[in-house]
Amino acid sequence: MKIGFILLGFFLPRLVSGQNDFQINHTVVIETENGDKITGIILKEDESEVILKTNYGQFPIDKYQITSVSYLDKNRNILSPSVLGEVHVPSQEARWRTIYSSMLLSNSLYGVGIPYVFDIDLEPKTEVGMRLLMFSAGFYTSIRYTKNMDLPLGRYFLQTSGMQLALLSLPTLIFTVGPEAWYEFDKNGKIAVTYAMVTVPYGMYKADKFYRDSEITNGQAYLTSSALNLGLFNSMCIISVIHNNDWKITENLLRVYALLTYGGSLGGGYLGWKYTQGKSISENDATFLALANGIGLVNSFLLANVLGLEERKPTTLVFLAGINGFTYLAEQLNKDINLKKGQTQVIALGATASWLAWVGAAILLDLEYGTKFARGMDMISITTGWYFTHRWMKTKTNTTNNDPGKIYASLHITPEYFRLGNQLGAGINLRITM
Repeated sequence: MKIGFILLGFFLPRLVSGQNDFQINHTVVIETENGDKITGIILKEDESEVILKTNYGQFPIDKYQITSVSYLDKNRNILSPSVLGEVHVPSQEARWRTIYSSMLLSNSLYGVGIPYVFDIDLEPKTEVGMRLLMFSAGFYTSIRYTKNMDLPLGRYFLQTSGMQLALLSLPTLIFTVGPEAWYEFDKNGKIAVTYAMVTVPYGMYKADKFYRDSEITNGQAYLTSSALNLGLFNSMCIISVIHNNDWKITENLLRVYALLTYGGSLGGGYLGWKYTQGKSISENDATFLALANGIGLVNSFLLANVLGLEERKPTTLVFLAGINGFTYLAEQLNKDINLKKGQTQVIALGATASWLAWVGAAILLDLEYGTKFARGMDMISITTGWYFTHRWMKTKTNTTNNDPGKIYASLHITPEYFRLGNQLGAGINLRITM
């Protein structure tokens, strides 16, 4: 069991190292969570605290307690933020998510993987007890290293993307080598499990290192993470479109599809990151694009029903056009503004209210709801509610807002395909994070 603790102890400190965002030797007024305002000169800053020189001596302040920072000039007047740039106040909004992920990782991947790899034969009672201890160890290990650290949601979503890429690399590697060839030297799957135990936390670490080294904002990080999922979705759909049912499923064909899938995911993340360069993207802007993904997905289902599509290829094309089309439309609608905190949720409620209004009218008018006409009205009501609520939000946001805001909900779309005899089937895994 020591290996699990060693791995967690190695990777977690590297996931939570901070950045220097404060101007050394400048006079500031720092406001803390309890309302105190402390004036002094910044002497030192590290990943967990800021040390001020005040009239009463040196005063250390934990970063997680800081709610705002104002710089002062020589006459003790507050400087404009444009003079020194935006001051980043650390956030711990995603701390519980990071801790919970560590607990799940300890309980599932290591709690099951370590006894299996090392042939540790445990009685059922002992196994359950050890897994619960690993679950608890993940909490105490991660809470220690995340104290006072800057852990906003954008950073967390990028970390999970690194884990996702690490997990996706395993089937890609197996299909590239060849399932039969892999089975020859890994009959029990122990190499695969060991690979996952090492690469999953390493993928999280590398994604977090990219977050810190590239100095991207949380909105950019969230959008990059979403683009990675969109790239994965597109690559899977393209495979579903080009694949013919009469093709024989060979190792070479699986090898090509696996590499295309992984390459599509990486390519989507890269293009998303390049797109964010030089743009002011708040976390709520990124959430609005994720909402557009969901609107496009729902409308794709409805349109496929209206058109009576049953074959795989045309249905897949509808989903490709729907999700990518609404993502592009959302980007154009939101091009010149930054949504404020909570406005994305209002837009989602607007789309829901519009649809409920149509359903209510259909009930009052005694209309048949199981028809294609009704499905078309579903599409129209949802889309118009989404579109016009955003326009209303836009009129309330006349200028660009650089406040990154917070994410309260996100939609994750993970495509997957599977083999049915000589046919290739495609599916979609949906996950809503609140």
